Amino acid sequence: MLRKIFLGLGFGFLVVLVAFALFGPNLRHAPFEQLGRPSQPGSAQYWLGTDELGRDVFSRLAYGARVSLFVGFTVQIIALVVGITVGVFGTFAPRWIRVGLLRFTDGMFAFPDILLGILLIGVFQSAVRSGGGVVLETLPVVIVLAVTAWPAYTRLTVTQLATLKDREFVVASKASGASTFYIVTRHILPQLWGILLAVSMVELAGTILAESTLSFIGIGVKPPTPSWGNMIDAARQSMNANPTLLFWPCLCLSLTIFALNFVGDGLRSAFDPKSR
Repeated sequence: MLRKIFLGLGFGFLVVLVAFALFGPNLRHAPFEQLGRPSQPGSAQYWLGTDELGRDVFSRLAYGARVSLFVGFTVQIIALVVGITVGVFGTFAPRWIRVGLLRFTDGMFAFPDILLGILLIGVFQSAVRSGGGVVLETLPVVIVLAVTAWPAYTRLTVTQLATLKDREFVVASKASGASTFYIVTRHILPQLWGILLAVSMVELAGTILAESTLSFIGIGVKPPTPSWGNMIDAARQSMNANPTLLFWPCLCLSLTIFALNFVGDGLRSAFDPKSR
C-alpha cells in the first residue's frame, strides 16, 4: 500500500516537472536576461527572486529542469537501444561474436566513468557553444553519459535472456521453425519491457544526478545555460549572503531523484513479483 502511495506521488511530481520544464522558462521571464537587481528576494514580479546577476530564478530553474529531463531521457533511450542490442547479440550471436561483446562490456565496467567522461567532454566541448539550444548545449554530456550507461542494460538483458531462452514457449517457437529474430522480437523482448522500464526510471535518476554533478564541477553544461548543477555551484559561492539561491536548485534536484526512485521501485514491484 505504501509503495502505491509513493508511486502515485512520484508519478504526479514527474507530470508537474515535465509541465514546468516545457512551459516554465517563458512563463514569466526569459532565463538568460538580466532583468532586475542582483539577489532580489521573491516577489510578485520575480516569484523566486533573482540570482547573482539579476536573472529570474524561477525561469532558470524551469530551464534547468528542461536540460535535466532532456539529457536524462535521451541518454536512457540511447543506452536502452545499445544495451539491448549488445545483450541480444551477446546471447544469440555466434560464439566468437558473443564472447567479444561480453568481454568488451566487462571492460566498460572496469574503466573509471569519471575519467572517460572528462576525456570525452574534453573532445566534444570545444565544438559546442552556448545559445545553440538544448540539443547542442547538452550534446557532450549526452554522449558521455550514454557511453557509460549502456553496459548496465547489456548485463541486465543478458541475465534476463539467460532465464528466458530455454523456456517452453521459446522452445516451441524454435520447433515451429521461427527465426531467432522473430523469437527475440515477438516472444522474448516483450517479457522484458516491464523490468527494463522499472530499471530505466532508477537509472534516469542517476543520469540526472550525474549531469548535475558534471555541471557542478564545471565540465558539464556551461553557463550561462542554466543547469541545476551549475546553479548550485554559482549559489554556493554566495550562500551565506543569499541561501535561497542554493535552496531552490537543491530542492528541485532532490525531489526529482526521490520521485524517480519511487516510480522505479513501484514499477519494479508491479512487474517483478519476486521484489514484493
